[in-house]
Parts: sequence; structure tokens; C-alpha cells
Amino acid sequence: AAEICLANGALDVLISDTEDREDSIWKARGAFLEAIKAGTTDMDEADIVVPRSRVAEMMLYAHALQDEIGLRIKGFGHAGDGNVHIYLLRGDLAEEEWQCRLKVGMDRLYAKGRELEGRTSGEHGIGWAKREYLKRHSNLREIEIMRAVKRAFDPDMILNPGKVCW
Repeated sequence: AAEICLANGALDVLISDTEDREDSIWKARGAFLEAIKAGTTDMDEADIVVPRSRVAEMMLYAHALQDEIGLRIKGFGHAGDGNVHIYLLRGDLAEEEWQCRLKVGMDRLYAKGRELEGRTSGEHGIGWAKREYLKRHSNLREIEIMRAVKRAFDPDMILNPGKVCW
């Protein structure tokens, strides 16, 4: 995998083959997020999973989108499983303008993720804020499977109340 990455333009590859390297990778991941947070007054995240072969396409789309909608967009993720975390950054926008651009950005990012045969969430779950995208980008069969899993593990519907309600 490292050879393929380097042959296709990667500047470097770090192989996590020791506990020390794993620790350094987790520290770097935390530093990415802290650097993103430090550069804005507010932000929101799109947690989209796409096929691994489409991660680069998703990230290129996100980078182009920032110019189109006038929001800084930063991202990173897990290329190995297609999970991308894309952050839309408010900067100094007034609340009304921020909410408007944020909605446009989220709508477009989630639609692109679905176009690339991805899903609404890779690992962070749907919660409250992303329910609209789950409904919009899932078919009835997928929703029924999710409902069955929820009922199997939480028949009394007591876990994570008030979030996605099946």
C-alpha cells in the first residue's frame, strides 16, 4: 500500500507498526483538529463515508466548494476506510450569513457523497443535526435495516433518546 501511495504522488508514508508510531499518529490527528478550531469562531462537520477509491474525488470537491460558497473548508479522515471529516468554518461571518452558507455547503457535500456511492455518516452517527441528510440520502430498505438493528439492540428505545427516532 505504501508503494502504491508513493507511486501516485504521496510525499511520504508513515506505517503504524509500533505502539510509539500509533501514539504519534493519534497526536497528529488531534493537532489537525485543534489547528482547524483555532482558525475560526465556529464550525460544523460533515462526516461522510465514500468508497476508498473515491476519497480523493470527495476531497477535491470539498476544496472547490469552498470558493463557490465563500466558506473555508478543511478536511481529513481515514483514507483506509473512506471516512472523511469535512469541516465548514464560519470565520467572521454574521450568524444569518453563516447559517445560510452552512446549509448550502452541507447540502452539497452530502449530495456529492451520495453521488459517489457514499453514506451520510461513517462513524459519528446521525444524532440530531444530520437526520435530514439521512432521510434524504437513504432508501426505504436502508432505513428498514437501520430500524431493525436499533430494535434488536434497544427494544425499549432507551439508548440515545431524542436522536434518530425509529
